[in-house]
Amino acid sequence: VSGGPYSLSSGDGVEVTVADNGPGIPEALRERVFEPFFSTKTDSPHNAGLGLAICRETMAGLGGTITVASTEGQGTTFTLRFPAALPAEPAAARRLD
Repeated sequence: VSGGPYSLSSGDGVEVTVADNGPGIPEALRERVFEPFFSTKTDSPHNAGLGLAICRETMAGLGGTITVASTEGQGTTFTLRFPAALPAEPAAARRLD
């Protein structure tokens, strides 16, 4: 499935891509967006900076990944890759780094 700001594909698992055409994320900040409590949005007390950190931990617990690609002035793309099968060991029993 493809169209609009998202796409979906399958194969060895499922890949979901969500993209926008916003201002993009500066290269120096791209990996930091996954850090707990990191946010560039300081204009509101409701931006705790936890959303992407929680997404990364959740994806790791499922045996998947989330990545970011961005071009300043052109937008950002997040790609979530889910495995074809869930890990045999429950996420709560694994240490997520």
